[in-house]
Amino acid sequence: MYCGLSEKGRCMRVKEIKDISDKCEVSSKTKQKRCKRKTIKINPKSNQKNNSKKVCPKGKILNPKTNRCIIDKKKNKTMKKICLPGKILNPKTNRCIIDRKIPEEEIIKFNYRCKPGYIYNSSTRRCVKKDGPIGKKIAITSVTNTIGGPISMHYYKFEVNGVMKHFLLFGDRHTQYVQHTSPEIIEITTLVKKIIRKSPHCIDIFSENPPYHDLPKGKKIQNYSDPLNAMRREFYACPVHHIPGKKCNYDNLRYQNWDLRFKVEIGKDWKSNPYDELFMKYSYEIDKINAKFSKRNIILYLLGFIEKIPADIVVKLDKYFDERIKYYQKDNSFVETTADKDFFIQTRKLIRKEYNKCISSVKFPRDLIEIFIRRFISLRDSDYTLVFTDFYTICRMFMNYDRSKNTPKHCNEKGKKNTSQYIIYYAGNEHTKNICNFLEIMFDVKPVYTTRYKYLNGNANKLIHINDIRDAKGKILKDVKSVDDLFRDFYE
Repeated sequence: MYCGLSEKGRCMRVKEIKDISDKCEVSSKTKQKRCKRKTIKINPKSNQKNNSKKVCPKGKILNPKTNRCIIDKKKNKTMKKICLPGKILNPKTNRCIIDRKIPEEEIIKFNYRCKPGYIYNSSTRRCVKKDGPIGKKIAITSVTNTIGGPISMHYYKFEVNGVMKHFLLFGDRHTQYVQHTSPEIIEITTLVKKIIRKSPHCIDIFSENPPYHDLPKGKKIQNYSDPLNAMRREFYACPVHHIPGKKCNYDNLRYQNWDLRFKVEIGKDWKSNPYDELFMKYSYEIDKINAKFSKRNIILYLLGFIEKIPADIVVKLDKYFDERIKYYQKDNSFVETTADKDFFIQTRKLIRKEYNKCISSVKFPRDLIEIFIRRFISLRDSDYTLVFTDFYTICRMFMNYDRSKNTPKHCNEKGKKNTSQYIIYYAGNEHTKNICNFLEIMFDVKPVYTTRYKYLNGNANKLIHINDIRDAKGKILKDVKSVDDLFRDFYE
């Protein structure tokens, strides 16, 4: 059987060899022998390649065999890796690390937030649907095992005068926290909110900020200059439950402001205590005053316990501070940022008032003032800026509070102790270490768990993994598999 072309160009059977056409062939798909056009196999990719060359993005080249774009390994080695905002490239490891040179007041804006219904995939740096196969896998396999924001954490639990007290203390470094919101990480503000909501107990938060402030409602932690500032603004309404127009979303939270170094009035600039600013702004003044007076007398003077100091020393201290402050008042920046001497006098009166309440509420195993002074003197650097704040905070942690209409609903129930039992403390790491050491010396206790065995001065990357936390003997916690396991005492 021969196949050729008809007059119209169709394949048909022909009788003679001379009429055979190369364009036709015998079809083998049907039982009856018929002629059909020859099938010409065309590779569409090669055809496309011949007609128009595929264009690849930067960092990729075209694979001629597959006509696909692949990573150019030769070029990729020399290409500079692009890091997220707030991070820089380490040339030795080719990894992105936190940029420590970012000014503390600079706020970095992040655009990688996922919209509702999506979850962040850390491996691809993209947002994927929560109900999609990858999103479900991330949700199922991920365990929240890291706290983002603080650099240290310590937990103490012990009985004081028949009352079990719980101290959860976080240390902060006043720099911005820069980290992706991955499922394994929970931010400090989110964690604290979760503890408050889940806890059936009255929670006391002690945060490093002045007694009065007028701040806008908070946002995500990355939009703040540092995690401490995020804590301040997230709970901004809770110290003022009773003021119209200010609403606290938690009826079991007592939010305590304790930073007595600043005087804050709504609508006005912050003013610092001149006696505190002297040491904060001019650190060499610490060495000068230490050369003239004993540390014990300086601390007693600042706190207002002048009856414990010889009368002639009090006169000399008065004269010394008056002269030094008068000298620095020639500097306009000092005058503009400091309050008058009356603020210092008011501060000492407030400290004495809270101290009297404290010692009438609690019987301490040792003298409160003496232990505080002893702990302070043992510090390598006598930072007198800690004196006002830390002593005042300790007094408020142990004193009984007055039940009144201003007390949150679930902190004012009958049968509940009117003293702080579940305490969350968030402050600069030096303050936190000072409070920890005071508790250990005063009550002869050790932490239930702490990060100090892993990071003595705190973890600089502002991430606390559950494996970084140790018990009092320095061993890894065996019964902790997620962050929630750390706070069972607050949830039960």
